[in-house]
Amino acid sequence: MIDIKHLRVFLCVAEVKSLSRAADLMRRSQPSLSQAIRDIETTLQTPLFHRTGRGMELTGEGEAFAKAIAEPLAALDRAIYRASRNPEVKGRVTIAVPPSLSPWATKTLTATTVPHHPGLLIRIIEGHPVHMIEWLQKGEIDLALLYGPVQKLHFKLTPLFREPLVLIAKRSAGLDPAKPVEFQELGRLPLILPSRPFGIRAVVDLAAQQAGIRVALFLESDSGTSMRSMASEGLGYAIQPQSVTVASAEQMQLSWAPLVNPALEREVILAEPSDRAPGRAVEAATSMLAAAVCDLENDPAWDIAVSPVCRRLAASRKA
Repeated sequence: MIDIKHLRVFLCVAEVKSLSRAADLMRRSQPSLSQAIRDIETTLQTPLFHRTGRGMELTGEGEAFAKAIAEPLAALDRAIYRASRNPEVKGRVTIAVPPSLSPWATKTLTATTVPHHPGLLIRIIEGHPVHMIEWLQKGEIDLALLYGPVQKLHFKLTPLFREPLVLIAKRSAGLDPAKPVEFQELGRLPLILPSRPFGIRAVVDLAAQQAGIRVALFLESDSGTSMRSMASEGLGYAIQPQSVTVASAEQMQLSWAPLVNPALEREVILAEPSDRAPGRAVEAATSMLAAAVCDLENDPAWDIAVSPVCRRLAASRKA
């Protein structure tokens, strides 16, 4: 027999959507939201929020309750989806991406969402890895595209693809895609690199350590656009993803070449909170991203290696 008290709580939680996300709360009408919260607190006989002059914050009991109902609520959402005569995916998904992936992600998801999930609203925001990690931890975003390695972070991590990193410089430097540059050469070239510890800098530092060389760091910049601009002006050499380089080389008057012994590559990983089960909207966005990554294999500018788990996610959308 269905426990009416439990059913009432689930219905109230479905109305609130997610007790741990202030962004979702702000999108509800205040009277209905306040009533739903009061109903839950009355049923549970415990306060879930601190009311302050600056807004609302979860109590310790609220944090525990939000984590406890995450998976059951997602299961309820999936059950409703299977039983519904209208299986349309609805909702809003916020995805944070690094600037170098923003044009691709925006174009891809815009083209995919409307025909497949017209009731789904995708919001894409750009951010530095440090900020994206903080947004994920606070529950302010649903998904983030991060550069590996990120093994120490307490998120659910899904590897999507790997792509080559290449050496870039001004056009007159004469770098040639057909003439790879030995990694050892980075010990004598003035390099423009991001700051530690994220992204390309982590890849370069690890390779340098393994090769037993010290790279000739000249400038630091956390903006890919700025690094490409400085390289095109002859201020130094930068290391950038091949896809970004190919797209901007002609306009910015850049030359580029692959790196070998070792070759460098970046890994792009999809991160999501591990303490919150994804709803159908997030699952749909994830599968669309995976399918879009697989489509990149047909674009020679990217030259990517798609992960097996990404292929499985893409296949789930087509199933």
